[in-house]
Amino acid sequence: MSLSTRNIFRACLSGGGFDHSVHHNASKLQPGGAQTNDVNSAQLVSRPLRSVAGFARYCWAPSLSTGVDRQASSSRHGRSRSSMGLCYTLEGETVLDPLVAVKFKVQRTVSFGQHVALVGKSNLLGKWNLEDAIPMEWEEGDNWTVELDMPSWEMVEYKYIVRSGFGSPKDVTWQPGPNNLLNTNRHTLVTVEDTWEEEGSRHCRARSPYCQEAAAAVAAASEAFDSKAPLRPRVATERSIPPSMPPWSVDAVMYQIFPLGFLGAPCENDLNGPIVPRLAQLRNYYSYLQDLGVNCLYFGPIFESVSHGYDTINHFKIDRRLGDMDLLKQIVSELHALGMRVVLDGVFNHTGLKHHAFDHVVTNGPAESPYAGWYRIGARKTDHKGWVATKQGDGSSGFAYDCWEGHSNMPCFDLSNPEVRQLIFSVAKFYLEEVGIDGWRLDVAHQIDPTFWAEFRAECKAAKPDCLLVGELMHGNYTTWVGPNHLDSATNFQLSHALWSSLNHCNMNELAEAILRDDVLYSSFHPMNFLGNHDTPRIASRLQNPIHTHLATVLLFASRGMPALYYGDELGMVGNKMAGAGW
Repeated sequence: MSLSTRNIFRACLSGGGFDHSVHHNASKLQPGGAQTNDVNSAQLVSRPLRSVAGFARYCWAPSLSTGVDRQASSSRHGRSRSSMGLCYTLEGETVLDPLVAVKFKVQRTVSFGQHVALVGKSNLLGKWNLEDAIPMEWEEGDNWTVELDMPSWEMVEYKYIVRSGFGSPKDVTWQPGPNNLLNTNRHTLVTVEDTWEEEGSRHCRARSPYCQEAAAAVAAASEAFDSKAPLRPRVATERSIPPSMPPWSVDAVMYQIFPLGFLGAPCENDLNGPIVPRLAQLRNYYSYLQDLGVNCLYFGPIFESVSHGYDTINHFKIDRRLGDMDLLKQIVSELHALGMRVVLDGVFNHTGLKHHAFDHVVTNGPAESPYAGWYRIGARKTDHKGWVATKQGDGSSGFAYDCWEGHSNMPCFDLSNPEVRQLIFSVAKFYLEEVGIDGWRLDVAHQIDPTFWAEFRAECKAAKPDCLLVGELMHGNYTTWVGPNHLDSATNFQLSHALWSSLNHCNMNELAEAILRDDVLYSSFHPMNFLGNHDTPRIASRLQNPIHTHLATVLLFASRGMPALYYGDELGMVGNKMAGAGW
């Protein structure tokens, strides 16, 4: 969309800039030459002096069945979108289905003085009125594109045309074959790439023996939609936002990266190497993430560590294999400018062996170290699964320590210790306030007492009221840890299993039961749904039939909650962490 067209669009949305009003009673030319006058001529259309792409139709104010007062809405909020029932207010707790940015793209060679335009059955696409067809922008390679904001949950019938200027229909060439059909949903961005096969080409849809049947099917589908949809609400849906969740998270589309693997960092950190600003490579993916419709980037662990990131050494330092704190702040600021939220992985249950507190205990012995109370320590080897010899004397003495799931390189904090709690709270608030992140995914939250998360929530919400707190939860009833006074949401391992297992075993009952269970137990919050992550095999490797990856992805995005894609899954990347694959 050109800058001038965008400015016209903005002017229309603000309700100003147009002095002329006309009655819209022009005859419509549909494909095949059929004439119709099916638009109510009493509906007043505000339009610019020249009919530019029909964008002014966003300023219609038909009453429809919405009961929305356009004038009142405009005065309160400064703009109105009433075409096709898009006038809205933001009063109370009403939440709107967002407009869908639809990018139409088609390749067509034209002669000098010609251009490609888009026309269709809906008001926005001109009601098949060629004078109101939407001009498309030429791009290199004879590609023509235009991006429109369209209503959610609409069925759109449309075609491309080639025309000279903006005048007589006799100068128009229609795209051959049946009309195109598009269903919009609640994605924030949809890209439609169509083909225009020349008349007479063996690939031309008009030559297909099924062309008439296809055309009839499109017409029947469009007619059925129009007959059943007019009275349904097209403005707002009373979607209840869970009181414990920030409003922005309801429409979050997450993309998880594991920075050390995604950015090609070495597997080990000797703590003596130079700082390598690998986080800067993320800038190469900004446009890709935007095209995917991602509006929230979830980072795996980035604290300084020795290996995979979960053996933290310093919470206030960024892993030197990735960069430093200043670089992270820049990346967060740039992502915010692009309309993306940022969530970090909070590893607060345990540390690495070289964390300064644990190292001090090892060096000086539990009796002499003020940090001994930071960890769960025992004198006998049988007290805990971890054992380390102290560096005092002849090294024959030592102590046992609790470690995460028996992994001796990750000693567990004693989270009942007030000093440990204050350390973790200060870390969480620092990244929310100083770095500007928007939330935390909290590692092994199910292994931590819910009372800790209640206090953690209070500290985080005081620092940033609209931050998102997602706990890593696997088994049991998630509401033990999630609720108005605890965490906002949970990683939905229970639904994740059903999404792939139901396809492998051709058992849709398994999926149905998981969805019903979610609706009953977790209706009070929006869980974070996923097909795979850094702890699981990639979905393309987990599925017995890789082609089911597409179906699994559809099921993911159709499920209630916040969808989270693990990087590369959208491309069908394979890998099995259980078999030694990296992140």
